[in-house]
Amino acid sequence: MLLLARKHTAVFITLITLLTVISYNSLPVNHGFAPRGNPPSSQTPSIRCFIYDRPPRTASTTIGTALQSCLRRHHFRQPPREKQRSAIPYTIFDNLQTPRKALLSRHFYLNSRTVSLLRKRCSTLFYITSCAPIEERLLSASKYTLSGGHGNSTLDDQQMHAAAEKANSSTRQKRFLNHYPYVDDDKKPINVSTPLVPNYVIRKPHLRQDLTKLLQTLQCDTSFVSGNVHRAPADESQILQHITAGDDTLYQTLARRALSHNALGLQQLKQFIFT
Repeated sequence: MLLLARKHTAVFITLITLLTVISYNSLPVNHGFAPRGNPPSSQTPSIRCFIYDRPPRTASTTIGTALQSCLRRHHFRQPPREKQRSAIPYTIFDNLQTPRKALLSRHFYLNSRTVSLLRKRCSTLFYITSCAPIEERLLSASKYTLSGGHGNSTLDDQQMHAAAEKANSSTRQKRFLNHYPYVDDDKKPINVSTPLVPNYVIRKPHLRQDLTKLLQTLQCDTSFVSGNVHRAPADESQILQHITAGDDTLYQTLARRALSHNALGLQQLKQFIFT
């Protein structure tokens, strides 16, 4: 009898163990960023991220629209608009259905937390940024506040000079633009070692050239670029000469990056998209 009881006990324990394992395995896998930690790599879906962080005053609307239209044919999804500006940057990952094949973000403002999450969660990442001289960004930002509309709105001579005066007096804006998009949530520059290194840089003064090469590599129509290149009117060019912006480290750094690495970036893009 004792032996039979022991056998029944052993069978009971085995059944309980099996039921526990089955119940655990039937739970949904946590693919988010909950504090409990990451799921095992074998359970983590592949996330191929194509990120354009869209710094303002750098023809960002033109670039973002072109990329969104182009990458749709490569099956990249755009996060819902309400998720794009979320205070919690990783929500853009959570709203995608598995398997998470790819991600295009057009309104993606980098901060230190976002950068960390991108590095952690993107199995493959192609990162693009755009840049413009600080004088042009300052004038565009000042025009925006004066016109109450788009940064490229046309203003009369008096308004243009007022915009130039505002740009010259905006010390805080100069400091901010010289670091953007590499700023944290509190608007202070994040550690210079934290930002992602861009695979490709689009320079606003060379927008037609840089964006056309990018779209050609993606095997997309480039006719869009011709009708949407932002050009400063002659009077605006004269106004720009009167703006004293001082340091322009960010633009100079990114422009050098474009000259030295954009060709390599296009090769990396071919591998990223077509392999």
